[in-house]
Amino acid sequence: MLDGRPAPRGRRLAQPLALRPVKLVARLAVLALAVAGVATACGGGSSSTTTTTSASGTPVVEWANGFCTSFASWQKQLTSIGKDVVSSPSKDSLQKAADDVKAANQKLVDDLHGLGKPDTQGGDQVQTSVEDLSTTLNTQLTDIQNEVQNASGITGIASAIASISASLGTMGTALSTTITTIQHAGVKSEMKTAFQQAPSCRGVAPSS
Repeated sequence: MLDGRPAPRGRRLAQPLALRPVKLVARLAVLALAVAGVATACGGGSSSTTTTTSASGTPVVEWANGFCTSFASWQKQLTSIGKDVVSSPSKDSLQKAADDVKAANQKLVDDLHGLGKPDTQGGDQVQTSVEDLSTTLNTQLTDIQNEVQNASGITGIASAIASISASLGTMGTALSTTITTIQHAGVKSEMKTAFQQAPSCRGVAPSS
């Protein structure tokens, strides 16, 4: 109705701006869930006891401790990034999110590379897992950057948020898979024991 008069038949009125972000709100909800997923991707799991015959348990435990410390820092950063986008969705906030994800990923990869190879027969397998993780993080970052670069208007922002949500979920899954793979490396899964003993891994790495 315009000025109290019915709108002409066959003519649709422009949708009020306040109603357009419905899809955006839905995408923000998905992003919030993805952020929660990253925060819990590697937690939980049932406890179990595994003995180890390795005589170099201390270096292995130190490696696991360093891994979990780096992971926890990355996890905290990505959770904060996602919350910032949810609280203020815009082209600028998306660009900042992409930049922050890049910095967080790079720090994580640098930290993990800095740990070197754990002193275990499965050390090569552990390093391969870290390299695979690095590749996945870089691939997902590229996807985020491309979506953000092409985002325009509410529809574009909603699309970019959906991409970020999917990428965060993939990153969280990759971390969880990496930890599981690392835990089963070495003689009698001695890396699993190392993760159970490392103080920084409590509540971070699955123990099953």
